[in-house]
Amino acid sequence: MVKDGVLDGFHTPGGHLRVSAESIEAAKSQEARPTRTREASPVLRNRRERIEELTLEAQEMRAQRELGKLRREDQE
Repeated sequence: MVKDGVLDGFHTPGGHLRVSAESIEAAKSQEARPTRTREASPVLRNRRERIEELTLEAQEMRAQRELGKLRREDQE
């Protein structure tokens, strides 16, 4: 319905589709459509950025552990 323009929505930085409650109510009652929201809120963007930071930190830690393991195996 978003693709068809019936409902107004946006994709979050994480790729999830968000549809406003006002848009749904307007579609139900066939009233004038509310203004479109084009992007995610700053809160959602900040949360997504923090998740990406934590993911990168975890990948780095795993890589360091794996490197240490390979070095120990090489020494043996």
